[in-house]
Amino acid sequence: MDEAARYRSENQLDEALRSYEQALEIDPENPMIYRNLGVLHYEKNQWDQAERYLKESLGRKNDDPYTYLYTGKVFFQKQDWDRALFFYQKALAINPNLEEVHVNIGVLYLETGQREYAGRAFEVAKSMEPRDPRPYLGMGSLHLRNRMFAEALEEFRRALELHPDNAEAYNGMGVAYYQMGRLEEAEDAFEQALMIDPQYATAMNNLGVLYQKIGRMDQARRAFERALQVDPENDEVARNLQGLDYAERMDGMSQFRSSPFERLGNAGPSAGMSFPVSGGNAGPGYQASGKSALLQFGGVLLSELLRRKMGGQDNSQAASQN
Repeated sequence: MDEAARYRSENQLDEALRSYEQALEIDPENPMIYRNLGVLHYEKNQWDQAERYLKESLGRKNDDPYTYLYTGKVFFQKQDWDRALFFYQKALAINPNLEEVHVNIGVLYLETGQREYAGRAFEVAKSMEPRDPRPYLGMGSLHLRNRMFAEALEEFRRALELHPDNAEAYNGMGVAYYQMGRLEEAEDAFEQALMIDPQYATAMNNLGVLYQKIGRMDQARRAFERALQVDPENDEVARNLQGLDYAERMDGMSQFRSSPFERLGNAGPSAGMSFPVSGGNAGPGYQASGKSALLQFGGVLLSELLRRKMGGQDNSQAASQN
């Protein structure tokens, strides 16, 4: 168990899995081994395997709040909101002072559009652990969705005070600056996010959106293509690249038109959040699908809220407990 925990702390997840599986052969009824295997499969984005091991753990020991927490996280990733909330609430029934559970409940409420409840959950988490940046990131995301951009900036700045190397906070600031028309500051924020995390596809995408808006089309294309290399399954980036292709084709045709007002430009950020946007780019972190104008920003941020180590806060601590 100690060896597996060491591998886990070093982020050697495959070695940690093998070590725990060997431990399970020796002690097949140990609920903590099942739990830790579930946590590791969760961290590898293997939701079905994670669910199976966590349920095995609960079948042997049903008073561990972290097992309920991670079972809720698995169902969140599966977008089974009701079951996710059920398991989060079971965790709180055992230990109502687990700040991380309140963060996760806030994330769930935010993702399902229950913004008032999301804000309450994040504020509870802040009161429990004022030095955890995650509730501030959550509140920043909430303010973005409510188009309260100045308030969002304050939350992201507070997250950065607690954890200066927080790429998600810089990305959030970039979205807020963009929506406020402060494009140079938005560009700086997105670039800062990428300095911290060069593989952060969302910030690459958002930088591409900004470049397209200010007419730097070659740089926009490079940003979108780089984002797709990092995250080939990112539908929003693919749509943005297609939108750039279309806009450039229409711009090329515009020389044959009689009026410059017929030229197709960048659609810019949507003024609302409930209708599709077509023929251009919808703004940084916005998805032109009609589901949610902040879906990509929100989705990536919420995923990071649930899974990343931030400022010494390790929300995967269950895997290191015996």
